[in-house]
Amino acid sequence: MSFGKELQQEREKRDISLESIAEVTKVSVRYLTALEEGNLSKLPGGVFNRGIMRGYCRQVGLDEDEWMERFCKYAQGQGLPDWEEFALNVKRNR
Repeated sequence: MSFGKELQQEREKRDISLESIAEVTKVSVRYLTALEEGNLSKLPGGVFNRGIMRGYCRQVGLDEDEWMERFCKYAQGQGLPDWEEFALNVKRNR
């Protein structure tokens, strides 16, 4: 099962709507849908993606650390840059 489908399944298991997550997190349903579809190219990018994922985890009641780690691995597999590693490299070079 794909990363996004697992997220969707966890949300549906708890009977939580995307609209309710959007209302609390102020993240558009469009981005939440893209997250559940695993279509990260439709997300705004960078640290915003991490914020969207964290907000989603909090509202659904998922273990943030576990799911953020999974999200980062999934994003890297999709060819998106590892922003945490990028930030550490910038810090080292200053």
